[in-house]
Amino acid sequence: MEGWDTRKTLRMLAYGMVDELVESKFPWLCTGCGRCFRACLMGIDIVGIMGHMKHLRPRDKVPGILHKGVENVLAAGNNMAIPREDYFFLMSDLRRELAEEECPGVPIDKNNAEIFFLPNSKEVFSDNEDMKWWWKIFYAARENWTIPSEKAISTSRAGS
Repeated sequence: MEGWDTRKTLRMLAYGMVDELVESKFPWLCTGCGRCFRACLMGIDIVGIMGHMKHLRPRDKVPGILHKGVENVLAAGNNMAIPREDYFFLMSDLRRELAEEECPGVPIDKNNAEIFFLPNSKEVFSDNEDMKWWWKIFYAARENWTIPSEKAISTSRAGS
């Protein structure tokens, strides 16, 4: 999908190219992590738009693996069906690694946090080094942050 980005999607919608967008692969690349929504200076609910674009495609034309992803979200809280125990094991492991690098760890479900970091399932399952970089930045900036324990890697609108 080279050349596709969220801005292109919004321009297509502004020009009335809804059918073209619905038929494209781009909405299906959206994991619903909410990072684009949090970064959008205009406050556009991009996750909601992508969800609506997905909704407009006939069910029999939805890419096959996505059905499995939706089933996984409903059953496990994330599209890769990462068991909660595995999620906590990984967070614990990363917490130890961060402590070795002089970061105090990973706050889970911290009350009154100002930043709610919602890892996407790809970061948790296969590319967790990215999370460590975010967390190091939060500590260096002395931010008050947390990650969730429930639906920890879901398609929520919350994000970093």
